[in-house]
Amino acid sequence: MSDETDNVEPAAAPTEEPSTTGEIDRLERLVREERSAREEREQALLVHIIGIIDGLGRLERAADREHLDESATRILDRFKLIRRRAENLIEKEGVQKINSLGLPVNPELHHVIDTRIDPESGVDTIVEVEEDGYLFAGGVLRPATVIIAAAETSNAQSTDDGPDAGEED
Repeated sequence: MSDETDNVEPAAAPTEEPSTTGEIDRLERLVREERSAREEREQALLVHIIGIIDGLGRLERAADREHLDESATRILDRFKLIRRRAENLIEKEGVQKINSLGLPVNPELHHVIDTRIDPESGVDTIVEVEEDGYLFAGGVLRPATVIIAAAETSNAQSTDDGPDAGEED
């Protein structure tokens, strides 16, 4: 009995190296694009986790203003534990919280949403952090949302800027 498969040559192994510089460049570009896409997915996931951390923080702050019974306090403690675990998770992934309170505003790190007169703080000093900001992989993952100190305005100054301002009748 003759087996026809004996006469068939095996196919060439697909492990041949690229033969041209253009092919090598194309493969390197594909690797860079895949790496970039993976980093973008990772950052998007981290931003979503940060959103969950923010929500849990708002829940905690709202509950701290209420008088809670023992059962509600136990539930709140569980939410606090979940928030701390999520914070530890993103920290292990290399995410760093931006320290902002009491520091001068930095447009690269902070998004200013309001100003407040605060005689104890210098102008453009952060007096409240509405949402924490985060750094990741050498860049800003999310800027901190902040309120800054404004200069105190004097009531002695005229607010009339019309053409007759400062003229006596």
